[in-house]
Amino acid sequence: MSGIIDESNNNKILSYFPADKRNFEVTCLYSGARDGWSKETFKSKVFFQGPLLVLIKTTNNVICGGYTDASWTTTAYYAYSSSAFVFNMS
Repeated sequence: MSGIIDESNNNKILSYFPADKRNFEVTCLYSGARDGWSKETFKSKVFFQGPLLVLIKTTNNVICGGYTDASWTTTAYYAYSSSAFVFNMS
């Protein structure tokens, strides 16, 4: 899934999804280490890409993130998703 998490955490995150939604391909759209830390670069890589799983590793090595099946957009409005969730791996 990512260089941020190990197999155990990968399985834990997958367990948050309904069983019929766990078979999907993950592609790293953006990495601050790889792509730089510009918000414009972040937006250009992740907006309008469909469902999104975000993984964050803080400077204190805390791993957290979230998921939504609603595509991120440039509008100032919220998008409803009954499937969205956030998590903290610590």
